[in-house]
Amino acid sequence: MNELGKESLKGKSIVITRAKEQAESFSKKLKALGARVIEFPTIKFAPPENWSEVDKAISNLSHYDWLIFTSVNGVRFFFARLEEKGLDFSPLQGISIAAIGPATAKEIERRGLRVSYIPENYVAESIVEGFKKYELSGKKALLPRAEKARELIPEKLKEEGMEVDVVTVYRTLPERKNASEMARMIKNGEVDLITFTSSSTVRNFVEVLKEKLDLKSSLSQVKIACIGPVTAETARKLGLKVDILAEEFTIDGLIKSILNFYQA
Repeated sequence: MNELGKESLKGKSIVITRAKEQAESFSKKLKALGARVIEFPTIKFAPPENWSEVDKAISNLSHYDWLIFTSVNGVRFFFARLEEKGLDFSPLQGISIAAIGPATAKEIERRGLRVSYIPENYVAESIVEGFKKYELSGKKALLPRAEKARELIPEKLKEEGMEVDVVTVYRTLPERKNASEMARMIKNGEVDLITFTSSSTVRNFVEVLKEKLDLKSSLSQVKIACIGPVTAETARKLGLKVDILAEEFTIDGLIKSILNFYQA
């Protein structure tokens, strides 16, 4: 990660918009490269308002052929509920597990479980395409995920003959703290780059700041970096100009693309 030197980002003020509990590693890596890091979480996570659908799925785990996780949070909230119900992981031994991205896979594997499938690219489209190499007709999958998420995975898998149960294991909520201070820093030219790691970070950034700033003019001199094409598309739809798009859709991939941008 430091191939371009420890001071590669010296003098750059970089905003991290991901949730506070997810920002630590990203922040440390940017600081190690000399950046001044401003943590401005625009989202926070909460359990679902009602666990009944999750509990029903948990009580019938042996009926599933696949368990599909699309985020680290999906893994954490799902297994936290298993533990809260006093259940062990033994019902999962006969289930194949799919994970989008290495971070999600790592979160699963640290619980002693094996991940059967990780798509080449860490987006929903890729996991659906890769699944086509498996026999899906008549198979049943459980997809624990955020309350509001893209429907592409369950819809496309159903088209391939798979039965997919989608359950909400967490909610993504807006975080509004320190919005006035962030608006002031942007107005004063104290921000060089804003990073977005999900569509929800973009939407909530715009939501909490749109009444405090004319975003289009205020961000004209600020660079925008996005972790992947879905996040970038959300940013563009909301009127933001995307300057940096990670080639690999991970935090390390995003940092590498930021380094390459400033080196160029």
